[in-house]
Amino acid sequence: MENRLGLYGSVFSVFLLVGNCGIPKVVRVPLTPEKIQQSAQLVREGDQFFTRKEFYPALGKYVEAAKINPNNEYTFNKMGISYSALGFFGEAEQAVKRSLALNDKYFYAYNNLGTVYFAQGDLGKAIHYFRTAIKMAPKVASFYVNLGQVYLEKNDFPKAMEALRQAKKLDPAVMDKDSSLMIPSPRGKPNPEKSYSLARIFAASGDVEKTIKHLQDAIRYGFTHLEWVDSEPDFDAIRSNTDFALFYSEARLKYRAAP
Repeated sequence: MENRLGLYGSVFSVFLLVGNCGIPKVVRVPLTPEKIQQSAQLVREGDQFFTRKEFYPALGKYVEAAKINPNNEYTFNKMGISYSALGFFGEAEQAVKRSLALNDKYFYAYNNLGTVYFAQGDLGKAIHYFRTAIKMAPKVASFYVNLGQVYLEKNDFPKAMEALRQAKKLDPAVMDKDSSLMIPSPRGKPNPEKSYSLARIFAASGDVEKTIKHLQDAIRYGFTHLEWVDSEPDFDAIRSNTDFALFYSEARLKYRAAP
């Protein structure tokens, strides 16, 4: 597998020898309609693998497509996401920058560049690129989710809550899937206050199941301030819910009984 990924990298590098640093400028290559169609078919095949989260074969299709048509920003963006999903962050960064070199208005690529930097622990650059994406497309809810996660990682909970609330305002369902909150943490360690903050977000929107889930995570990770729930207005929307009241009552009893 490493050898094959190395082959992808060596082929891919041919496309990137266009600048020394930052996001280079590139010249588009003249192509016949046949080559454009051939490349588009490979991209569609790559997308099918990508949808199934089969990132390695997806990457192969995107690289093959880019060899035929190096003018498509979408191809390089998806190539970058695939590299990142496989843990090849240097290659991912180059691919997404190539996408932006082809189209500096492609706001999804700015967002994905932010995820690459976040995965590497460069939170400053991650914030910069997430905010750039938001400035260009202020109504894309998932961009605010990503920004909120960076602030959670920085333990800047007020800014995190602000971003996540905006995400929920734009799309109440944006955080319904656990995958929307799964940008890999560069720390690799559980964060109890992060889980508590997520519980607040879901409580305010009336989602009892996810509120309980994240409070359970917070407790499991060492959260010791359950009394905050009593005075936090975000929980008012679900205090009278039977399932939440039972869970919270049992949690408080266990917490008090703990040595």
